[in-house]
Amino acid sequence: KNFIDNNHLSKIDGFFCLGSKSKNIYKKFFDRKNKKIFTTNNLKYAFLRQILSRRKKNPKQILITNGESIFIHFKDYYKVLKNINIYKNRTISNSLYSKGYDSKFDNYNLYKSSKQYLKFILKLCNYNKKTNFIFRIHPGEESYISKYKKIFKKIKNISFDRNILSFDSILNSSCVICPPSTIALEAYFLNTPFKIFYDELDKNQKHCFDKHISLNLFDYNKFKNFENITNLNSRKNLNLSNYFNNSLKT
Repeated sequence: KNFIDNNHLSKIDGFFCLGSKSKNIYKKFFDRKNKKIFTTNNLKYAFLRQILSRRKKNPKQILITNGESIFIHFKDYYKVLKNINIYKNRTISNSLYSKGYDSKFDNYNLYKSSKQYLKFILKLCNYNKKTNFIFRIHPGEESYISKYKKIFKKIKNISFDRNILSFDSILNSSCVICPPSTIALEAYFLNTPFKIFYDELDKNQKHCFDKHISLNLFDYNKFKNFENITNLNSRKNLNLSNYFNNSLKT
């Protein structure tokens, strides 16, 4: 009763209570016919439920998301490359702000791992020409969209996702392929099969993503190369959906 009075209630469009019990308590103090008092559950899951209701019934495309940009990190990559002997002969710390930490070396590794990931995507699309792929660039890469289109200009079975909300992109796809990123967590919570591109034996990827939360949570969902998810001896279009069947293991 002390939290809100009728005077305040008259100035707002609605008041949300956490559960029906709280709503009934408030209605004891206000007009029971008041239509400004609403019930909600945990806001995170209420929002997620609302998002899930927007899923299309038969999504047939595979979503590929990009974690880092080869364009943003190219300058640092080039600087490190020119002085690679210096970097090889000194200890580089992985810990931010610690002695020896160098963000240029981070970006050097991010560039190399991102380039490797793009090569994988090109190969995957070329080998599965009857499968529709949609490529989602990182939100910070919007200015580089024309460069990505040049990279994929010969690929006819891929389109670009410009959706602001990653939730919509995930829900409108049958499955997701991503590097180590929070997209894997979103796909998991949205009940969408996913796989994470990561090779712990690759020094560039290991430097960038060794402790990433998506790998800690979904270690069973990672794959390291094209051969992991395809049969190179097959000349038929691959049914990639079979590969994703176990990706929602809990």
